[in-house]
Amino acid sequence: MTRIRRRALVLLVALSGVAALLASPVRAASSGGGIRIVSPADKSQLPAAGNDTVLVELHIGLDPSSLHVVLSNPTGGRTVDLTPRLVKGRHSATASFGPADLAPGITRVTATASGPGKPVRSAVSVFSWEPGIDVAAADRCELLGQNRCLLPFPSDRFTVADPGTDTGLRVNLKLESMPANTDGVHIDPTEWNRSDGFSPGAMILAHVPGIDLGTTGAAPVTDIARSLDANAPIVLIDAVTGEHHPFFAELDATATSDQTRALIIRPARNLREGGRYIVALRRLKDARHDPRAQSLLPGLPRRHHDIHSRDRAAPAPPRAALP
Repeated sequence: MTRIRRRALVLLVALSGVAALLASPVRAASSGGGIRIVSPADKSQLPAAGNDTVLVELHIGLDPSSLHVVLSNPTGGRTVDLTPRLVKGRHSATASFGPADLAPGITRVTATASGPGKPVRSAVSVFSWEPGIDVAAADRCELLGQNRCLLPFPSDRFTVADPGTDTGLRVNLKLESMPANTDGVHIDPTEWNRSDGFSPGAMILAHVPGIDLGTTGAAPVTDIARSLDANAPIVLIDAVTGEHHPFFAELDATATSDQTRALIIRPARNLREGGRYIVALRRLKDARHDPRAQSLLPGLPRRHHDIHSRDRAAPAPPRAALP
C-alpha cells in the first residue's frame, strides 16, 4: 500500500525583475448594477486565434443607445472602441473582435450605459490573450514549462481539491502527461494519485536551457549557506512565514544534451509537513553571462492569466521575503 504523504507543495516563480507565477478558478464576468458583461468571461483565456464576441446585458431602465464598449491593453498600447460595431437589442448588445484589435497580455473590457434619470452604470471584464503560448494541454500540464509538460515539478498544478484528505488536496497526474516508453506506453499514475501532496524531501525540477550555475552564482553542495543569501539567484521560500529554506542546486549529470538537462534544487533538510513553498528564479545566466531567466518561459508575459491568478489563490509571503 502506498504511504500517503503530507503535503509539501512547491510552486515555481520565474523572476527577471520579479515575475510572479503562482492558479485559481476562472470567475464570472463582473456586473455593474444594471449592466453585465457576459462574454468574454472575467478572468478567462482567449483562444490563440484571438476571435471572440463581446456580449453585454442591460437591465430594464438602461438605454441600449447609450451603451459604449471599449477594449484596452495599456501594456500593449492598444485601445479599441467597439461601440460602432455593436449590434443592439432591447436588453443586450454584441460586437465581434479579432486579433487585429488585440495585443498579447491582459485586455480589459469596459462597458458603460445610462438611462432616463439614472446615473451611468459600468461593468468590467478582463481576459488574457497569449497567441505564442500553447494552452491546449492546460488542463493536464504545467504552463510554466512550455516544452516539458510536468516541469517544474512538483507543483500545486498537479493537485485537485479533496476534502477527504489531511491536506484538503490530492495529487492528480494525468496518464497522457506521464513519461512514455519507446512503444508509447505511459507510466500509470494511479499510485501517485493516492497521495495528498508531495514528499517533503523531494527534489525540485525545472528546465532552463543553457543555464550555467557557476556564472549564475547558485548555491552548490559545497556552500549550502549561500542559498540563504538575500540576493541569491535561486530561493526556496515558505509561503506562509517568508522564511528561506536551505538547499543546493545542480544540473542533471545524466542528461544526454544541454537542451534536455534539468535544473535540480535539493532541499538541505525536509520541507515543513503540510507546508506550501515557492521557488523563485532570478538573474539566471549562461556560460557567457547572458541572462537566461526568460528561457524558462519563452514569450510568457508576467500577467498570463492562468498563472498570475495563482498569486491570489496562495498565501502571500511577507514582502521582505524577496528583496
